[in-house]
Amino acid sequence: MPAQKLRKDGTPKRSGLQEGDRRMGRALSLKLQVVDEYRLRQRQKADGQCCAPLDETAKKFNVHKSLVSKWAAKEDELRCTVAQAGSSRSSLHPGSKCRFPLAEADTFTVCKEHRTKGIRVTARFLRVAMRRSILTHYGEEAAASFRASHRWLQGFARRHRLSLRRKTNSKHMPVESRLAKCKCWHARFRRRLQRSSGMPLDSTWGRWLPEDRISIDQVPCNLREGDGRTYAEVGSKRVWLVGCKHDDGKRFCTLQVAARCSNGAPNLPRREQPPLCVIFRGTGKRISHEERTAWHPDVWVRFQKKAWADEALCEDYALVEVAEITAAARLAGRESVVILDNLHGQTTKTHLANLAHNRCKRHLLPANTTDELQLVDAGVGHALKTEMAHLHDDWLSKDNNLELWTAAADFPAWRKRVLITWLAARAWENVCMRFDFEAAATRLGMRMTIDGSGDDLIQMQGVEQYTFTDEDGGESGVESEGDADGEQFDGLQVESRDTSQAEGTQDEMREQFTDDTECTHTGLENMERDDEVMGSLLQFTKQDPGIDHMSVQGHHDPSSVDEANTGSFLTAGGFTSCLAHAAAPPGYAMVEACPPLGTDHQKRSLAGKTILYAFEDGNRCGWFVGRVTHNRVTARDRREVPTANYVVRYTSKQTNGHIDGLVACELSARTYGVSQWWVLLQHTAK
Repeated sequence: MPAQKLRKDGTPKRSGLQEGDRRMGRALSLKLQVVDEYRLRQRQKADGQCCAPLDETAKKFNVHKSLVSKWAAKEDELRCTVAQAGSSRSSLHPGSKCRFPLAEADTFTVCKEHRTKGIRVTARFLRVAMRRSILTHYGEEAAASFRASHRWLQGFARRHRLSLRRKTNSKHMPVESRLAKCKCWHARFRRRLQRSSGMPLDSTWGRWLPEDRISIDQVPCNLREGDGRTYAEVGSKRVWLVGCKHDDGKRFCTLQVAARCSNGAPNLPRREQPPLCVIFRGTGKRISHEERTAWHPDVWVRFQKKAWADEALCEDYALVEVAEITAAARLAGRESVVILDNLHGQTTKTHLANLAHNRCKRHLLPANTTDELQLVDAGVGHALKTEMAHLHDDWLSKDNNLELWTAAADFPAWRKRVLITWLAARAWENVCMRFDFEAAATRLGMRMTIDGSGDDLIQMQGVEQYTFTDEDGGESGVESEGDADGEQFDGLQVESRDTSQAEGTQDEMREQFTDDTECTHTGLENMERDDEVMGSLLQFTKQDPGIDHMSVQGHHDPSSVDEANTGSFLTAGGFTSCLAHAAAPPGYAMVEACPPLGTDHQKRSLAGKTILYAFEDGNRCGWFVGRVTHNRVTARDRREVPTANYVVRYTSKQTNGHIDGLVACELSARTYGVSQWWVLLQHTAK
């Protein structure tokens, strides 16, 4: 047993740790909180309001009083270290010093040069570069003594703020090499906003209002999750997977997403965003009436041999679907614009003529810049696929759907297509209600003004400060990247296709679309009466509300559904929520107006308040009481809920076992109200 340490006076030295306790590191931010509390108690003692500042502070933070006095003595050093190195550190010690500072500086310079070019920097690279620099600056003897241990590598990374990261961008060129293209695109887009097309310009937005600026892009949708591998016994010589080849690979279908640069009214379907277009693999010539009547009525369904947007599909989409998308603008006498990448089908003259037929212009993106400029690629597509995956998981967890999904013989391709339409429609509805389209479009520059106000809000990933001028757009009169022959399409109606032929094609496809819609409505009515057909078709879970409550083939009469027992029902117009308006629980009253949330202080003041929040997903359906914890939302929370700005704590007792723990939610003025998503509660006087 080691000898006990003694103090100078000979008495045994005793630390603040009890027997069995272990030392634990505490962040500098916590130490500063303890010091601030201790100083407050000292001032209260001077006023006669506190007897023992040291003991009360230690009791409040559950630390030994010796630590409180120790941290208070080093208050100035604590504040200086936090200001320089951040509050996440747990020690005032600066760490081990660098033995070879000149060599480390050279190594870090080489590391930055490689990362600027997109070259991989590994641990072996850093060790070799460091040895080479030591040999240059300190000689062979010093280089031979350098071991390049793992501890040195950790210290080097900590001193230069480096960490091991996974690849997040597959572009082979750095963003700096694409900046000229992005500046050119923004400059040319502003020129077109400032150019009148015969109608008076808006004083702020110019030629096209934000709701008339539509970003269109394709999002691949893979039916089978994973990368083609499966868990099997070790040593198996043959690994066999059932299913057709179309289930594997990059896509089972393609989602053509059209997103406006505005959020729209929250009380309208999809917040006024256009419906999705789902492109399935095949020709679509032998689709049964049974399948057509089972598709979700709020989704446009198209077929292509490889489930891709080829030239013919893009041109027809510009004629038919864009006519539906721009109908409100044309009715109000406004012109629209679609923002597209350089997919071949979206660059043809026929495509441009079909857009012009719907009073819509085209502005193409430069090559290899969709990550920086495309709204759908700025989180909309990812949020849509993530939401579809969550809804699919919920559906698989009900009844025997998991076995049904994995058995190819019992779940044919047409039923998979039906399921995809319903999952896509519900996922798009959820994304439209939560995603902030205006913020994303502002960051990309798609909500650009004609006078330059708001240009400071345009951000380019990987660039600290981004600016552009009119000179960046090059010669005047060029429409966009794909039309270098001048802006002839802005002023003239391009007749690459005969106008009467275009009108005839549009009328023909519109009739077909109307017939399909009528077939859907008629089919729903017939299938409600035909028990035999209902029994032979795919049924979804009917016990829980949400996506699981939908029955694709056998639909109940909406008028016969009890709203008190059912969270949602199906109508001919789409999926409609049946959640009742919020009702205050006993002992509480609802605050009619949304509390102010404009400043940081007002946002923080919401923490600790009791709210009533609406859920309409799977097992969680209804209004639940929770307490706002804080407004610090993590990246993981935003991946689950893109518009989340608060974290709310729910208890199993208050929610009858439905929710227990922390949940990220959106608490804002636009989602406030008894018919919306949350209301603030306050205790009533007894």
